[in-house]
Amino acid sequence: MVNDNLIINKNIEEVEEVLAPKVKGLVYLDQASQDLNLDFFILFSSIAGVMGNPGQADYAAANAFMDAYAEYRNKLMIAKKRQEKTLSINWPWWKEGGMKIDEENEKLILQSTGMAAMQTKTGMQVLYQAMACGDQQVMVVVGEVARIKQKLFSDTSL
Repeated sequence: MVNDNLIINKNIEEVEEVLAPKVKGLVYLDQASQDLNLDFFILFSSIAGVMGNPGQADYAAANAFMDAYAEYRNKLMIAKKRQEKTLSINWPWWKEGGMKIDEENEKLILQSTGMAAMQTKTGMQVLYQAMACGDQQVMVVVGEVARIKQKLFSDTSL
């Protein structure tokens, strides 16, 4: 759920509307599955949870919650209160995904960050690689590697 606006211009109902699917949904899903012997527990977070995004403070917070919850569930696994490892993947936007952006914004993002929309085939490959890597959190970015590295590792505003 995305409802873009500066946080100062939002009321509590708008913030809760954005937080609920990821925060409440995740907690409910965890509680409902806590006694099941699952093969894996994967959270589909967003790079907004790591990098933020103007006008999406609540959406970024909801995704950061998911990333922190992966760590929490993995501690429960160590304590034998969950059976499977939890992985949170911070996805970029998908070219064919439900949260599409228009062409103008896509070009603007590519120009300013080097990041591009991810194709479904790439996303599926990354999903399997992320599952195999053993980490509890993986951030995925697609685009012009040199520019992305420059943006991620030299921009102190992130």
